[in-house]
Amino acid sequence: MGECELCGREGKVVPAMIDEVKMFVCLNCVKHGKRLYPVESKPTPQRQEHWSYGNKPAMFVPKKRPKPMFEEDVEDIPDLAEDYHKRISKARMGKGWDPEELAKKLFEKKSVITKIESKHMKPDAQLTRKIEKLLDITLREKPKDEE
Repeated sequence: MGECELCGREGKVVPAMIDEVKMFVCLNCVKHGKRLYPVESKPTPQRQEHWSYGNKPAMFVPKKRPKPMFEEDVEDIPDLAEDYHKRISKARMGKGWDPEELAKKLFEKKSVITKIESKHMKPDAQLTRKIEKLLDITLREKPKDEE
């Protein structure tokens, strides 16, 4: 309970943005601006309040990488071919794609493809499978004891 900063009425007040000024106003005066809703944030020792515009509470959902399903997804691929970068580049050019097109088809950034093709980065297990399937190539070598 409080006093409306716009009309002075006593009662329930809510935060609102009226003419670019944050005010606590009654439910009748909130129509003159936009109601603000608190945004949930992680608890911190000195928690700051965040507010959003509109009629619904704001949602902030951070992007999270999915947890790996298999241990293989966490570590490097030990049987990755030595010339994996050349195989990827050759297959990509064979399809007439530039690195940006390949990146879009794999839902990756162009910089990731460029780094892999220049051998500055090794693809993880999941990306290796996606590249193999899309380009119809093999990036893994059979272990020597299986030959």
